[in-house]
Amino acid sequence: MSLSNVQFNLIIRDYEQVQLKNQYLMKERLETILKLEPQLQTINESITQDSIQRAKRLIAGDKSALTGHFESLALLTKQREALLVKHGFPKNYLDPIYCCQDCKDTGFINGKKCHCFKQTEYDLVFSQSHLIEDLDQFRFQDFSLNFYSTTTIDQATNANARELATRAFEHSKKFADEFKHATGDNLFLYGTVGVGKTFLSNCIANQVLNAGHSVIYVTAFTLFDIFQKYVFEKIPNSREEYQNIFNCDLLIIDDLGTELGNSFTTSQFFMCINERLLRKKSTIISTNLSLNQLLDQYSERTFSRISNNYQLLKLIGADIRLLKNLQ
Repeated sequence: MSLSNVQFNLIIRDYEQVQLKNQYLMKERLETILKLEPQLQTINESITQDSIQRAKRLIAGDKSALTGHFESLALLTKQREALLVKHGFPKNYLDPIYCCQDCKDTGFINGKKCHCFKQTEYDLVFSQSHLIEDLDQFRFQDFSLNFYSTTTIDQATNANARELATRAFEHSKKFADEFKHATGDNLFLYGTVGVGKTFLSNCIANQVLNAGHSVIYVTAFTLFDIFQKYVFEKIPNSREEYQNIFNCDLLIIDDLGTELGNSFTTSQFFMCINERLLRKKSTIISTNLSLNQLLDQYSERTFSRISNNYQLLKLIGADIRLLKNLQ
């Protein structure tokens, strides 16, 4: 993805702020521990001095400089861990703190952008940071089947609302759990307003993001706006936005069918899902449309691609938001 110098510097500055914040937190932790256990300072100094002296010997050509080093380091580390546990802290309490363990909060691994840097790029381009910040509130363990009635029956499947919700939940959880190994799997969540489609999509996005994969979450309106800007208006940076739709690990399209439908949106929607299928990139679509309405609003070939390549998950019942307000 092509970033302007201003955007690139903004991201790098964020990484620097994260590093400073974690360094300050480490300093606070160390000061707290030293007040409780001054002996820890001696152990830390011993580890540092031993490493420095052996490094000097190694530079001077002493091939035996590292003899016994790892054994000595392991012994000192074990002593430090014992002191930490003694005062009720975990063994790794004084280990370096990183938000991203893979790149150590540098944004790069062997000169290449880390997955966390790439996701920051997506967030910046799509201005979806507000969504990312809110994702923590969407967790699978908070999905309650109690909002789904056992007496509300779906005429098409003869299953009740709770049975359908259970199936949707299990498939969504499996999708998120196995995302790394299930290349190209897709979900199509459909049903009336307020039955949990967006909640499940956000639960998946939260877990997949935390696993280090790139996620783009767009409404159908925003998706087709991106396509329009790229095809007709040639707006600066529209090419990057357009390409990101096809390159991200997971694309989530919310509220399909709320856009103003025409021949352009129909053709572009088919192109989008078909291209991602060819690239074996996963997509989640949520909509209030029924399958019949999907067929009527979009082309037969679009309907065919979805019905043959997506796991169709239906949800029915009352609007959960209204039910929560009545509690």
